[in-house]
Amino acid sequence: MWLERLCWGFIVALRMVLGAVLLWAGVSKLCQPYGFLGSVFDFALVPTRVGIMLAVAIPSIEVATGLCLLGGVLLPGAFAAASGMFVLFVVAQIAVLYRGDHVPCGCFGASNESMTYSTVIRTGLLLLCAIGGYAWNLKCTYGCASVTRDGTRDTKLSLGEKTRAIGSVDAGSRSSPDSPVKRS
Repeated sequence: MWLERLCWGFIVALRMVLGAVLLWAGVSKLCQPYGFLGSVFDFALVPTRVGIMLAVAIPSIEVATGLCLLGGVLLPGAFAAASGMFVLFVVAQIAVLYRGDHVPCGCFGASNESMTYSTVIRTGLLLLCAIGGYAWNLKCTYGCASVTRDGTRDTKLSLGEKTRAIGSVDAGSRSSPDSPVKRS
């Protein structure tokens, strides 16, 4: 029981950290939109029109995802969006470093911080946290017992158990969930 509480607390802390990082990154980019647009163009990975669309979309998605993670709403989608963004960021950072370009990171808006391998490692760790949060959320949604906020045990049915429970609603007409349906 204490291990489940510890795991639940760890996942909440993970959500809060990821949410705060994404919210901070998104807001800082929204406050300096042209600086972030310059960072997107410095990466030189996409055409101009796509770069403009990314410079508009990425900060908004970061803010929305951060708010969802902090608020605990739409968690599967929020963890999936965070994972997707971090994959995109890691791939872009590796591509720029592979080319040998020295460009600013742009992670938290316009800055003069040049991208290094430590930037890729930091983003990779955030990616692992997002994937872990997504996996843990799926595990608790589809099958295992988890601990609720008040510390009580919440036993959730697996998909097979839900199917059997729905199939045995009319208990008077069946002897077991596996027996054929008796119709009157």
